[in-house]
Amino acid sequence: MDKNPGKAGTLAGWYMQGSSALGAVIALPIVIRVLGDDTAGLWFGLNGFLMVVALTDLGLGYVLARQIAYSLAAKGDDRPTRDFIPTEPGWLGVAQVYGAGRRLAGYASIAGALVVVVLCQWVIPSGKLGAHDRAETLWVGYMLGASAILVLLAKPHSSLIEGLGKVHWSRLLSGTHQLLAAFGSLGVLLLGGGVRGMAFSVVFFSLIYLVGVKRLGAALLRGKVIGEPAPGRGMIRQLIRVALPLGAVNAGAFLVSAIQIPLVGSILGPTAVTPLYLAQKVGQLANQAVMQFVFPQLPRFTGRVAAGDRTAASDLLAVSFRRTFVLSALVNVLFVFASPWFVGFVVGPGRYPEQRVLLAMALDAFIMTVSAVLAQFVLASGRNPFFFSTLLSGAVSLAFCWAFVDKLGLLGVPVCSLITGMAINYWFVPFHGLRLFRELKAHNSTPTKGGACQR
Repeated sequence: MDKNPGKAGTLAGWYMQGSSALGAVIALPIVIRVLGDDTAGLWFGLNGFLMVVALTDLGLGYVLARQIAYSLAAKGDDRPTRDFIPTEPGWLGVAQVYGAGRRLAGYASIAGALVVVVLCQWVIPSGKLGAHDRAETLWVGYMLGASAILVLLAKPHSSLIEGLGKVHWSRLLSGTHQLLAAFGSLGVLLLGGGVRGMAFSVVFFSLIYLVGVKRLGAALLRGKVIGEPAPGRGMIRQLIRVALPLGAVNAGAFLVSAIQIPLVGSILGPTAVTPLYLAQKVGQLANQAVMQFVFPQLPRFTGRVAAGDRTAASDLLAVSFRRTFVLSALVNVLFVFASPWFVGFVVGPGRYPEQRVLLAMALDAFIMTVSAVLAQFVLASGRNPFFFSTLLSGAVSLAFCWAFVDKLGLLGVPVCSLITGMAINYWFVPFHGLRLFRELKAHNSTPTKGGACQR
């Protein structure tokens, strides 16, 4: 697997998506049947609300993986761009970044714990999800929050693995974690543990995941660096400076997509959550499966940029974009016409959105996925021009949903997202992606002193 990291990363990414899909196919109908629409809607809604805890890492996971890939490939005499931090070249720089990341993850976990308290004590009880049994809601909320914090603490270790080009190992661990959490919580439910036992099971397997990813990260560093170099406050401040804008981008993206499930639960009630959750789950799994072609290429792309190999970097961008465009179009057509039959067969009739909602979701997901490919490569090049646009997009989408979902029902969710995207990020992101590609191609064809073109 290590001999072809790109292919291995894609295969491992499919394993991760397959684990999530298998868990959903088997677990979701049983969860809905055993818990009922109301309690199942509470479970899905709380899972959506507690996703906000992941935002407290401020984009740290991505920044660490990108910086580790850059430091490992750096020659020591290069001049990094604003979003890359000058470190010692090679393994010593990797160790410095890793140490700083672990310290920052500790700070983020404290912030995450505060967010969990605010959500569970004030935000969730203020909406229709709060109409459920309060003691049970609090227990499930705090357990799911603890699970999110454990995953947050695993971020620097998984970033180390991915930054070193071992994306396949990170995906394998993540997929196994999802598989165990899904079937573990399902087993607890079938044994009579209810929604409280399910939440405790999720925490347990998140702890197992943290231990596993931490041990693998330590094994990859063993023997590469003598001792553990201190990262220094300067590096920590620089990582925060670089991560903050990316964290804002993640927050904006959360407001565009992930917030939809808990928002629908708060506005329309927990029984309205299940149809949208099922449709989002199927669509996200399909489009994320396509994106698995892209993610393993990002550390390679950053390494090529750091090494000055712009030809290889531009080729990676072009191939990834073309492949994603075609495959995303295909999977979204299948989503519209095949997923209703599939969900009806697995879960039963009456628990899936109508056709026009699926059409709007598919169109929005296709444009979003194609734009996301370009955004990932722009970020991997060491720049982040999406700070204000994504925050603005998130705020506008949230405001539109809050205003129109009550009137339009589930159709209002993808329509608001699509209108907001077309007005802001669905043209702004491709503009910067095309500019990056042109810069790489222009550098490739710069004339040498002898008049030849450098290739």
